[in-house]
Amino acid sequence: MKGCPDMLKTNDKLQHGEFMFSVKGPISSVKWQDIEAVRVLSTATSPKNTSSVTLKNKDGTKSTVSCPNAIQMYNALMGGVDLFDQLRERYAVGMSLKWWHLIFYLLLDLSIINSFIMMKMVK
Repeated sequence: MKGCPDMLKTNDKLQHGEFMFSVKGPISSVKWQDIEAVRVLSTATSPKNTSSVTLKNKDGTKSTVSCPNAIQMYNALMGGVDLFDQLRERYAVGMSLKWWHLIFYLLLDLSIINSFIMMKMVK
């Protein structure tokens, strides 16, 4: 990955709840250690901003660790993409073998599904 910081490419094992970050222009790269390493690129928040989260350990106990806000924002918003994919799979408008038809149908599906989601939010 060209231009990506080395810390995102390597598999450095951090302690549970530790994180590293790098900033290049408006883009911040954050690597946070949960059970596995979580890597995020963000322009929305500063990587220095953190808050506490409660995590479940392997032995069943709970511990409180710091978590960058970029990771929390990702976890809070990741359901939207999954919801779109689920709805598009069920209610896709059309299919074709021509590439420009595929793009047209994707944009049509996107507008219909987003309108449906917005309508449900208003009600």
